Amino acid sequence: MILRRQRGFSLLETMLALTMLSGMVLVVLLAALNMPRSAQPERLQRAVNLARSAIERMRSLPLDAEPWTPGEVVEEADPELDVVMRVSQPEARFRLLEVSVRHRDQGTGLVRMSLLRTEGGP
Repeated sequence: MILRRQRGFSLLETMLALTMLSGMVLVVLLAALNMPRSAQPERLQRAVNLARSAIERMRSLPLDAEPWTPGEVVEEADPELDVVMRVSQPEARFRLLEVSVRHRDQGTGLVRMSLLRTEGGP
């Protein structure tokens, strides 16, 4: 019996190599696409913290304090983010505080929160 020597790759080896290569290319592509988005959660968390801080600051003040007068105030509390606080008076005894945090360069809003306060008693 004569043994023949096989040359080259079998079809199974070729398909396995292509599958592994395409998997590695997919992983590299997904990592490259995710890089710009990796900073977004950190910026969003900072925006949420700034908005909560502004609401807690305003909640601690009495309604006759100067910051509760109707109008809009922009705070530059962060190198990248602006906190916009808008106070309105929908009725005589109520004050509505709307806090939005936006990206300073792009002007895009990241977070929006509201607080409705009332003067005591009916």
